Amino acid sequence: MSLWGTSNTDRSKPKFLKAGRNYSPDNCFAGPRGWMYKHIDGSEELLVCIRGLSTALGGAQITEVYFDKSSYSATDVAAITVVFTEKVTKVSGTPTLEVTTVSGRAGSPLTFTYASGSGTNEFIFTLDLATVTSAAGEVLALAAQTIGVATFSDTAGGADIVDIAFASGDRKAAGGLGETYANPTIDGGSIIAVAFGAGAYAATATATVKVKYNQSVTVAATAKTITGFTAGGGDVVFDSVAHGFQVGEIVTVAGVDPVAANGTFTITAKANDTFTVTLADPTAYVSGGTAIGLSTVTLTQTTVGTKKAPYVSGSGTTILTFSLDLTGWGVTSKDLQILAQTLALPSGVTIKAGIVNADLIFASGDRTDSAFTGAYADITLS
Repeated sequence: MSLWGTSNTDRSKPKFLKAGRNYSPDNCFAGPRGWMYKHIDGSEELLVCIRGLSTALGGAQITEVYFDKSSYSATDVAAITVVFTEKVTKVSGTPTLEVTTVSGRAGSPLTFTYASGSGTNEFIFTLDLATVTSAAGEVLALAAQTIGVATFSDTAGGADIVDIAFASGDRKAAGGLGETYANPTIDGGSIIAVAFGAGAYAATATATVKVKYNQSVTVAATAKTITGFTAGGGDVVFDSVAHGFQVGEIVTVAGVDPVAANGTFTITAKANDTFTVTLADPTAYVSGGTAIGLSTVTLTQTTVGTKKAPYVSGSGTTILTFSLDLTGWGVTSKDLQILAQTLALPSGVTIKAGIVNADLIFASGDRTDSAFTGAYADITLS
């Protein structure tokens, strides 16, 4: 295999050029004297002398197209780079690229507009995501296409015909750092505040915790089918093939006959196809039933320990509510705390902003008072 070539492909560029290294193929282009390299300071270096290379190649070709990032915030300016084999001049018009949104919530297609690059081998197209309605939580998809509404010329090759169409195979990983293209995401659903639902609770009250997001989020759960149970000694072992639940997680069992086997429980033991909960022995299993996992927030009392408050409401809004009955916990005249943590998601449970998974982590600094306006404080139970 030769170390370089004289055709309009990336394979003809000098083989020592590697994506992600000091010398990247993106910055290499064909010039009248041979294969050239443009450094970050704008200076150009002759890598391989091949007289008349750009003329021999004819019109410039697109060899790579990529997003600058694999994920964006909803206020970023997203950019797409189009790499040509030679320097190209934009003669007229405003070049554009179309990008679709996977869910369509943010509208589709979105138009990325030419921003810079005329006279070089790299054209940059941008879109300010802050101008896109419902951008957060979207996934962007770039398909093969022809650059729209513009006229180009080959700067150095003596040929006015420039190939401005690219194929799916020309798409590269974010930043051009790899061969495998992937649709980038627009982040959404960040936790911005966490608070108790009230400023005080009795030791026999139901405490609530509110988790506030920067946009509406949706909580969903896949129901696991129950096919039977075995009861005895105050435990019930439910049969549910490949349920995926873990010990300590909270599930709601519904639709079981007998009715006494339904309820919300903490899992005390599990195997691949069974899970165990504490429950006074019901009558024998008859039929039906599903189990759904519940997302939880952990509440802490430094002397007594921790308990999990399961999700109860808020899907489709910016505030999710979790609750815990304090009765019987033995926390009278003791402080109740919310510590920094990650929301727990049992098997089959998702919290999404749009079609992207929402953030599940909050820090101590995210905690506030119940109105989301003041400083956080532990609660002393009466």
